[in-house]
Amino acid sequence: MRVNKIRIYFFRVLLMKSATNVPRIELLEMGPSIDFKVDRTKLASDSLYKAACKKPKALMSKRRKNMSEDVFGNQLARVHIGKQNTDAIQTRYAVLKVKALKKSKDQPSSSQMVDMEDDSGQGSDDDGDYENGVEEDMEE
Repeated sequence: MRVNKIRIYFFRVLLMKSATNVPRIELLEMGPSIDFKVDRTKLASDSLYKAACKKPKALMSKRRKNMSEDVFGNQLARVHIGKQNTDAIQTRYAVLKVKALKKSKDQPSSSQMVDMEDDSGQGSDDDGDYENGVEEDMEE
């Protein structure tokens, strides 16, 4: 015979001293205690019971692969991407091939322009003691 009772009790956990490292645990009844007795029970028909236990699809969450959640509720996921097309990436080699960035033949390069400024005499305040970066020996 099945007992049709629902019992609700509240206990306080007491940790008592013991001879070992593990404390002795005692339960002390406290607060209200309630005993319910179920008088009548009637099971539903199988089809009605099945319909009552059915969960809607909106409440059931589909398991998502490669996703997890940490203790703070943040979603962590692993993303898989396919093979990357490296031909479309603009690299340094591709930049040098661009016609607009190439030096034209009629324009002097930056090193030639520096040499032209030095030859004009505007670059130094000396009286010409240096010629082409070599100091002349002055005899007295």
